[in-house]
Amino acid sequence: GDLADWYAMHGKSEQATEVVEYGLRLHPNSTPLLVEQAYLFMDAQKRDKAKQIIDQIPESYSSEVKVLKANILLGEGKVDDADELANIVDIAYMYIDMGYPDKALSWLNKGLNSYSEEEAFLAATADCFHAQGLNQKAETFYNRLIDKNPYSAPYWFGLARCYFEQQLFDKAIEACDYAIVADEEFAEA
Repeated sequence: GDLADWYAMHGKSEQATEVVEYGLRLHPNSTPLLVEQAYLFMDAQKRDKAKQIIDQIPESYSSEVKVLKANILLGEGKVDDADELANIVDIAYMYIDMGYPDKALSWLNKGLNSYSEEEAFLAATADCFHAQGLNQKAETFYNRLIDKNPYSAPYWFGLARCYFEQQLFDKAIEACDYAIVADEEFAEA
């Protein structure tokens, strides 16, 4: 899978396809290899083949498969299906959890016009900037969230993490204090 990924990133799609096909002969139901194969078909504009592959994947609940399905919907212009707020937020968090906050951000940008005032959208954006180490940008979003909901311990804690990483320890402690006032049980603060 990693080797195929490398070939694909370097524009060597023929080699990537060969590696994936070889891998699938050894491991016919490998989710990562099937996902990789579906992306290769999408890159080659063979969307129908990509969809056939997706239907074969046994682990349809895995985060990679959900992201793949959402990418197909978007590619087909069925943005209504993929563009519901919950979907955008879920997929953004999947990307963050998988260690790709930059992909999460480009995904969130799709909802910017429709959802820029929604709490869930703002929270995902804040967490995304934080995951990228862009603490000042994240700070702006956590502050907007606190303006909307001043009694949210997670928002204060998010702000505290931004301050902490900028070594603004007094501000971090103060934000943690507010988080604890908002929720005495909030252990992380």
